[in-house]
Parts: sequence; structure tokens; C-alpha cells
Amino acid sequence: MLDRLGDSGLYVLSPRPSHAPYRVARLVSAAIPDARTSRRAARNAHVAPPSRYPWCHGGAASLKLVRMPRDLLAVEAADLPSLGVPAQLAHAAAELAARDGLTLPSAAILGSRDAGTTAVLMVLARKVGAALRDYNIRLRDGGDVSATRLRLCYLPGAALPEALASVTARRTLESEAALFLADLDDAWTVAGVTADLGAALLDLLASRDGAALRTFVSADPTRLPESILRVLGRDRFVVLHAAIT
Repeated sequence: MLDRLGDSGLYVLSPRPSHAPYRVARLVSAAIPDARTSRRAARNAHVAPPSRYPWCHGGAASLKLVRMPRDLLAVEAADLPSLGVPAQLAHAAAELAARDGLTLPSAAILGSRDAGTTAVLMVLARKVGAALRDYNIRLRDGGDVSATRLRLCYLPGAALPEALASVTARRTLESEAALFLADLDDAWTVAGVTADLGAALLDLLASRDGAALRTFVSADPTRLPESILRVLGRDRFVVLHAAIT
């Protein structure tokens, strides 16, 4: 026979005979939340209500903050000319990518994506990513368990409003060692986005700059708000122009 354990919702077999012992396991498992359900509930507990971020209508649940284009995962600087990147831009990108990935400065690649700006950004992302990986390996091999591991985020512009609408995601974007925003101008094409998105992005860039963290952007300058262009044109960004023939 099944005896209930208090208010726990669990049942056990009593010493008395029972004709359905197979039901015990089913009842016990039904009372224990599925691990995936528990993780999902924990993640959603950190999601800000939509009203807190008026530039993006709708909440953001669990977000992937590394969304690199799969067709460019193996791109190298030598591949840029074959991808339609203008010769001078490809040369400038190769020179920048030849520098130490741990100290590579913030950069803005401005121009039409038809000129390969996304590919240039991916070349830099792969360079920085490899440097961060090697740094973390050295920490691990050195036994320094207290040191902070360095990571990067990579988002297409269209995913930025959703990421900024999540408290957890926004904090991550503000604090990771390197942030890559591809085709940033697409952020303003997302349905439901309001003019306040520009102010939120400026806050994000200012926060990262104040913490001496690097940010890399590719964007069509003709489709960006003037306030964002002014920030990208400041000394803290190396600017590469795709409009070079």
C-alpha cells in the first residue's frame, strides 16, 4: 500500500501488501520537477518585465550572447578579398588583426555589408577569441582558480534590443572582455523598437568604455542615429571605412 510522506507529495511502499508497486516510481518522479524546467524557471526569474525597457516591446527569456554567422566561422584575413572586401579595407583589417588579440583596440567597421564589413568583424572576433582562449588556458594550467576568465559576446544588431531588455544579458554585455555587434544598424529595424534604444546603447557603450573594455562594431553609417555615429567616431575606436575603392 502507498503511504504519503507528510505534505511532500511523495509516496513510499508501506510494509503492507500492495498490488501496484510499479506506481511508486511514477508518483515519486512526478513530484520532482524536471531539471530543465527548474533551470528554465531560474533563468526567467532574472528577466526584466517589458515595461522596464520601453525601447523593446516584449520580454527576453534565455538568450545566447554568442551568435556568430556560421558561414564565417573559419574566415581569415587572407579570405577577405575573395569575399568582396575592397583591397584597402582588407589590407587595413589584416594589419589590425595581426596585432595582439588581448590588446586589440576597439574598432568600428563602417560601410555597406555588401562590402564585407561583417566578414571583417568576424576576422577580428576570431583573433580576439583565440587570444582570450589562450589566456584562459594559461590561467587554468597555472592553477590560478581565483582569476577571472575572459570571454566575449557576439550579437547581430537585430538581436540587440532583445538582449538589452534582459537584466542578466545586459549586465553580461556590460562586463565581458570583448563585445562584438555585427550589422548594428539592423537593431533599428526590429518591430516594436522605439527611439529610446539609442539611449540604451549609448549607456552600454559608455559603461564599457568606463571599464576599459573593448567593443567592436560593424554597421552601415547611413542607417545609424547621429548620436551613435559620434561615439563610434571618437578616439577610442579605430575606424575602418568600407567605402574605399
